Amino acid sequence: MARNFKDLSEQEILADYPATAKIFEEMEAEEDEHRGKLIGEYRRRFGEHIPLIRREDVKGFVHRKPVV
Repeated sequence: MARNFKDLSEQEILADYPATAKIFEEMEAEEDEHRGKLIGEYRRRFGEHIPLIRREDVKGFVHRKPVV
């Protein structure tokens, strides 16, 4: 019997779609590189301490319901 896509686990989805999994892995590597560059630039400009700023701390932050 066919199952709904939403009922599949992450492992099942990625096993069925290896090309898609590869794209996600490449995106992850690219985003990790961006994160490193941003942290490096912040440290160069402002020092080692990076303050914790949460969404709740930003006035006017748009709250959206999660996509399910």
